[in-house]
Amino acid sequence: MSRIRRSFLERPVLDVAPDLLGCTITAGGVTIRLTEVEAYAGGHDPGSHAFRGQTPRTEVMFGRAGHLYVYFTYGMHWCANIVTGQEGAAS
Repeated sequence: MSRIRRSFLERPVLDVAPDLLGCTITAGGVTIRLTEVEAYAGGHDPGSHAFRGQTPRTEVMFGRAGHLYVYFTYGMHWCANIVTGQEGAAS
């Protein structure tokens, strides 16, 4: 299994998202396979948590590509956003 280079994730979110489909992520002994992806264009997309700007909660989304923004939604699902694009873009 090969690792993804940061430069792969520093591309525009609409290019990265379909390329991530089927990839696996391993952390802390847990491995997941990405079976569904969505793309949010940060500050330009009302569906993005970053739409209203940087807050302590969304700060990681404005950081370097490759970080995860993880949150619990609807009281039952964990969601993870993989930060893509250039730092500060929140994609």
